[in-house]
Formats: sequence, C-alpha cells, structure tokens
Amino acid sequence: MVDCSRDRLVSVVWACRDNLRELNECTHRWTEGGQLEDLKRRWIAAGEPSDWRWNPWPEEAGVDAEFEARRQARLAKKP
Repeated sequence: MVDCSRDRLVSVVWACRDNLRELNECTHRWTEGGQLEDLKRRWIAAGEPSDWRWNPWPEEAGVDAEFEARRQARLAKKP
C-alpha cells in the first residue's frame, strides 16, 4: 500500500484499491474475534516489550518466517 500511494494524491483512491483491500484484510485478521485483546494480554504478560521483533505468537514461528522473507524481498527491491 505504501509503495502504491507514495507518489499519488487523488488517484490513490482507484489506483491502490486492491492494495487497500489486502491491507484491510490483514488488519482485520489481527483485530477481529478477540485477537487484539489476546495480543494486548500477551504483551503485558511479556513485560510490555518495546522491541518490534518481539513475537507474541511463538507457536506461529513459520508465519513470522514468511513475513520476514517478504520483508527482505521488499527491501531488496528498494534502490
């Protein structure tokens, strides 16, 4: 979404529609059905860590590995 909207103003509405939909689906995954409350509970139980690499769901380590691979691929594309 960030890359799509970076150099746009009004056209972001139609040009980045698919990216926004994907972002919203991802956001809803982590904020629906008690997920956000569970994340807050785990964060408090872990001592309120400020490190962004803190993993609230260690049982889903494979998901983090996939995320990290996508992040590294995005970083490799940047000039």
